[in-house]
Amino acid sequence: LKNYSHEWFFHEVFKNEGLLSLRSHLVDVTLNRKDLGIYYLEEHFDTILVEHNGYREGPIIKFNEDLLWADRKRKYGAMEPMSAFYSSAIDTFQPQRILANSDLKAAFVKAYNLLDRFRTGELSVSQVFDLKKLVKYYALAEMLGGHHMVYFHNLRFYYNPVTSHLEPIAFDASAGTPISDLLFLRRYEDNPYFDFDRRLFSDEEFVEHYFIELDHVSDPRYLAEQLIKVKKELEKNVNILHKEFPQFQFSAQSYQYNQEVIRNAFNPVKGLHAYLRETAADQVVLRVGNIQPLPLEITGISYKDAVVYRPKKETRLEGKDPRQPVDYVDVPLEAVGNFHMGAN
Repeated sequence: LKNYSHEWFFHEVFKNEGLLSLRSHLVDVTLNRKDLGIYYLEEHFDTILVEHNGYREGPIIKFNEDLLWADRKRKYGAMEPMSAFYSSAIDTFQPQRILANSDLKAAFVKAYNLLDRFRTGELSVSQVFDLKKLVKYYALAEMLGGHHMVYFHNLRFYYNPVTSHLEPIAFDASAGTPISDLLFLRRYEDNPYFDFDRRLFSDEEFVEHYFIELDHVSDPRYLAEQLIKVKKELEKNVNILHKEFPQFQFSAQSYQYNQEVIRNAFNPVKGLHAYLRETAADQVVLRVGNIQPLPLEITGISYKDAVVYRPKKETRLEGKDPRQPVDYVDVPLEAVGNFHMGAN
């Protein structure tokens, strides 16, 4: 049932955000007069999907999963397979139809080359993907508890022939699951399962926009607005579920929890260590080190709600790898106005 009505809600949010999504329905199934209960019916990847989302026809591509599942089978279900992201072929859906049409075949070749050159590091995120949409895709995966959809073998991309970029398609999220940490933290993990994420989060432009979008979707008002938009249809789905699961009640608690996880990541108990290294009449030098995994920018020193020192140049501290000691740097700051150490 895809976590009852949560997967349906996930697709509705994506649709509201202008992202490619699958049509899905909860249906009461009867086969040969036998009541089979409530099933979750979901659209597949084909031309109709592209058209109902309002796009021009173009190929949908994915990473081939054969290596991943063969390796899992050999290792009796081990969750850390060989680096299949780097080894897997890139496939398209409806291959016979795509290869029989010269325009679609040419589009598939372009799509293949874009994804492969991103994988090898030749192209940046914004050169390959629709940056705005991919950022929304990942931010919503956090808030809606859909980390499952960003595993590389679950990724599906539509090649947009108008923009010549790849756009993500919402799929297989297992939505409504509480998260423990941000996807961003996968950049610090050695698990080959997260190779795609490390490539993505090594791109500074993507990371900058990702944090901005996370701030947006973690606002309680954002979730409230999305729930209002689907209120009537959500009630219909819950009524269908009640035929088989009369005790079920849709709850937004997991989404609210995930929003809190995001906000807590942005507001750690302590972000950095800072020590006074040098002082002068009009400047100070601080010895600072980021102690948490998100990047920081030093914007100044405040005293009594006023900024009294500003950095001489833009100063950004990269996030701290949890496996490594704190990396300290010296940051010179200039006094603002007539303020100086010792002045009141």
